[in-house]
Amino acid sequence: MPKKKQVELTFVADFAPHLNGREIVSVGVGPENEVLLLATTSTAKEKALGRYVQMGRASFPMSKIAPYRSDILQFAPDFQGEISIEVEEAHPFVQPLPNGEVLVVAARCLNRDGNPELNAAVYDWQGKLTRRFVMGDGLEHVAVARDGSIWAGYSDEGVFSNFGWSATSKNKQQQPPGASGIVRFDAHGHIVWQFDWSPMADCYTLNVARDAVWSCPYTNFPVVRITPNGKSRLWHNEISGARGLAIDNDRVLLFGGYQGNGTRCAIQQLGDAQMKNLREIEIVSPLEVNLSRAQVHNRGSILHFIVGTSWLQFDLAHHDV
Repeated sequence: MPKKKQVELTFVADFAPHLNGREIVSVGVGPENEVLLLATTSTAKEKALGRYVQMGRASFPMSKIAPYRSDILQFAPDFQGEISIEVEEAHPFVQPLPNGEVLVVAARCLNRDGNPELNAAVYDWQGKLTRRFVMGDGLEHVAVARDGSIWAGYSDEGVFSNFGWSATSKNKQQQPPGASGIVRFDAHGHIVWQFDWSPMADCYTLNVARDAVWSCPYTNFPVVRITPNGKSRLWHNEISGARGLAIDNDRVLLFGGYQGNGTRCAIQQLGDAQMKNLREIEIVSPLEVNLSRAQVHNRGSILHFIVGTSWLQFDLAHHDV
C-alpha cells in the first residue's frame, strides 16, 4: 500500500493561562470559528457530568442538577473575555447567539407526564438569564448558524424516545423533538424545520457551514447537504462511523470511524449520486497528544481539535489533498 500523505495540524491556542485552575466542562465552536468554553471548579464539573444509577445498575446521564456557578470564556483565537453564569444544565453544550447572547443546552431532557424540562437556557453577555425553552432529549450536536438559528443533531435516544418521551396513556406526546434526527430551531426555541429521511437513527456528524448544513448519519452514512431553504440531497458513501466532517467546494473530508479507524481521514468528491475519488491522508499533531481522544468540532472547511487545553485546526481549504 502506498504511504499516506501526512498533513500537520495547526496549533491555535492553549487555553490554560486563562483558566486559572478552572476545568473545562464543555467546548463550542461558533459560526465565525470562535471557541466558547464553559469552565468551572473540579467539584462542580464532576456534578455537571454526573450520572445516576437505576435499579439493575443501568447508568444514565443527569439532565438537571442543582445550580452551579460557571464561566463562559471566549477565544477568537485570542482571549476575548468571560462572563459568570448560574447553570443547572448537566452535560451541557455551549454556543454563541447573535447580539452577545450565549446558549447553554443540556444533552438530556426528562419529560414527566407531558411536562418536559426546559433544557435550553439563554444568557446575555452580562450573565443574566433571559429565557428558557425545550430542545428535547438525546442531543448529540448543537450549533448556531450566522443568522441565529439553532441546529440540533440527535442520538438514537433522541430519535426513538427515552427519558419519558414515549407516548403513554398519561402522556399523549406523539413524537419527541428529535424524532427526525436533525432539527432547526429559531433563537427562541420554536421548531422551524425538521429533517425528512426515515432511515435516520443517529446524527453522527453535523457541520453548520455558511451556505449549507452537512451531516453523515447512521444507519447508511450518506453524505447529506441541507440548503438554507430546507431542501436536502444525499450522496451514497461507504465510509462509516465518521465523527468529523469538513467541506470545501466539492471535496468532503470524513474524520474518524469504528474500532481501529479512530483517526482515519478520508477525502472524497461529490459525484452525481455517490461519493467518488476516495483517498486517505494522515493528520498528525505538532503536540504529543492522542488525536483519537480529541474532541472534534467542524465548521465549513475547518476541523477543530480540542485536546486537554490545546486547540488545533485542520483547514481543508488550505490543503491540496
